[in-house]
Amino acid sequence: MPNSSLLQLENLVVEIPTRRGLLTPVNGVSFNVNQGEILGVVGESGAGKSITGTAITGLLERPARIAGGKILLEGKDLSKLSNDEMRPIRGKEIGAIFQDPLTSLNPLMTVGEQLTETALVHLNIQRREARERALQALIDVGIPAAENRLNGYPHEFSGGMRQRVVIALALIGEPKLIIADEPTTALDVSVQAQVLGLLRQLCRERNTGVMLITHDMGVIAETTDRVAVLYAGRVVEIGSTRRVLTQPRHPYTQGLVAATPTTAVSSGAPKRLNQIPGAMPGLMNIPDGCPFHPRCEYKLPACVESVPVLRTDDKGTLACHLTEGVNLV
Repeated sequence: MPNSSLLQLENLVVEIPTRRGLLTPVNGVSFNVNQGEILGVVGESGAGKSITGTAITGLLERPARIAGGKILLEGKDLSKLSNDEMRPIRGKEIGAIFQDPLTSLNPLMTVGEQLTETALVHLNIQRREARERALQALIDVGIPAAENRLNGYPHEFSGGMRQRVVIALALIGEPKLIIADEPTTALDVSVQAQVLGLLRQLCRERNTGVMLITHDMGVIAETTDRVAVLYAGRVVEIGSTRRVLTQPRHPYTQGLVAATPTTAVSSGAPKRLNQIPGAMPGLMNIPDGCPFHPRCEYKLPACVESVPVLRTDDKGTLACHLTEGVNLV
């Protein structure tokens, strides 16, 4: 079961100044990740998922900047730290699993060298022990013949094996939090299931908090404890995975759930998948009021006039002027 809060985002704002104007890909995002919990962060491309994870790890590239809010890791505000101050935190306190494992690994170093060097940087140990930990890390993530694989280069591994190596790299520094950004996109379904199962198992065994960024509602259903739904840089709904997937309250969340294919067999004619009309607005064209209102069939006058406030009640957390939620028909 999840324990105390590990990560807290409080009204996080990320801005990108450009010649055409100021872009705000993350606009007041607030949520938390608990110890031993996997929080799914879901939404269409452009929702602000990846850049939120990048802000947490302190890897925003200029001219992007944190313009407001807090990133609290066990009470310490990471948003105020410089890159040099963040360097010892990355890997030791925050691990990262990126979307493409091949580009995440150094092609000129063996897997064993990369794991060993990472352990040496973040743990107060000698090289021999670091090498032993590298071997154990490969064993923990299910690499067969791990001792022989230590001397292999990334291109000698399959996609699924490379992703396991990336997970081992993220875990070898014994971080408290892992940011996993689309970690299974490039994998086939069977390997995807193995990697997600491994991530879930290691999270439970080590009491590590995980922020799992994805656009795949199936991955959310199979892997996460809670889910935060983002749209146009804002959180629109947060709740337990079971509740959000079975009783979504925000019209956007309902659209995502209704657009997810199911393998369930039902009598009668096949049910058509729902399609959310329109597309995610570009950063230069985010509308006033609720950013989802141009695509929402339930919009009220208030939706055009003002941004709904994120509020928490006994059913979860919701930012919608339809405070009681609506049901698709």
